[in-house]
This record gives sequence, structure tokens and C-alpha cells, in this order.
Amino acid sequence: MRLTVADLMTTAVTISPQATLTAALKLLISSKAQELYVVGPRKKLLGILPDYELLKAQLA
Repeated sequence: MRLTVADLMTTAVTISPQATLTAALKLLISSKAQELYVVGPRKKLLGILPDYELLKAQLA
């Protein structure tokens, strides 16, 4: 059986850059994702927020 990209991909979890860190953490936990994709008003990718960065921010 030949694997395709579709077999390995996951659904991207997106968040607004105006979201609070608390909201981002709740979304990350509820979605069981390892990162959030920060998107602007036109769904343009602005950046990626990994779980460890959220953890560092919570501990600071």
C-alpha cells in the first residue's frame, strides 16, 4: 500500500493574533495539537505558536 500526504496530514488549528494566551492554551489543550497556526483576517499565515512557547510564557 502506498501512502500519500493525505494519509499523514493533520488538521491545522488556527487562532487570531489578538487571542489571549489563556485562550490559546485552552485551544491547544482541547484540540490536542502541538502547535497553533496564527492567521490574519484573510486567513494568511502569520506564524506558528508551538506548545513549548506557550508553556514558557505561562511560567514567566
